[in-house]
Amino acid sequence: YNFMTRNNADKANGIVINIWVLEDYRLDKIRDRKIKYLVVDVGGIDSAGRLETPDEEIDEFLNFIRDYEKENNYDFVLLPYTEVNTYDYDIESMNFKENLIGMYKDLNTKGFDGHFVDIEPVQFNQRDFYIEFLKELKNKNLGIMVVYSGDITDDSENENEWEWDVEFFRKAANIADIITIPGYDTDLNDKIDYKNKLKEQVRLLNKENFNTNILLGIPTHKNEPETIDNALNFYNEAIEEHGPDNIIGYSIFSEWTMEDDEWGIFDRFI
Repeated sequence: YNFMTRNNADKANGIVINIWVLEDYRLDKIRDRKIKYLVVDVGGIDSAGRLETPDEEIDEFLNFIRDYEKENNYDFVLLPYTEVNTYDYDIESMNFKENLIGMYKDLNTKGFDGHFVDIEPVQFNQRDFYIEFLKELKNKNLGIMVVYSGDITDDSENENEWEWDVEFFRKAANIADIITIPGYDTDLNDKIDYKNKLKEQVRLLNKENFNTNILLGIPTHKNEPETIDNALNFYNEAIEEHGPDNIIGYSIFSEWTMEDDEWGIFDRFI
């Protein structure tokens, strides 16, 4: 993938890692497959939205990545995240919001290329706040904004807060440079149901033509039917059928749950 797409995002695959991936051989597996986007778990936050990971651990990771990139003539796109469960944190608190934005700003200053917003689920009564939060964060000009969404649904009366209806997805898509859609946590046990679920996501992406780039999340941490083999197979089928041009790649969750046979499956498909 060597060309640019909407909002100047490179067409490439991604993988979720953490800041404790400090061995060359682990990055070699990623670089050898030309995976570009590193979604980096930087650790937890406290109740006020402040990062608990010591600065020296963040700096050690960034120095390791810089040295690796220089030695291997390779550039990753580093996107830090911390998981924010809306039942554990008061995301609408002014103090929490300012601290979370401050965290993204500090990490950008340190050398990350943008940020990965992982706030889930966005409860129905928080959705207006969430969109305003994305706008405020975007206005800080802190590099590439990637947003982790729920599944897309065209059911406007949907009552599952883990899913995003088309119009809410569109509002986020008009702000974010990239949206990552999860291909897991579907609560489906049947392979055909899982296939239909993933293919419906791609069909809606094609139908709605959202103004953002899309990374399709694929699992390496779940049980049948949510396997990397099934996800890649079903997504590939759907892309061949529908082919929306704003899908820029896959995003693997995660590096630390990726087994050798799963790397082999990824190689077979990509």
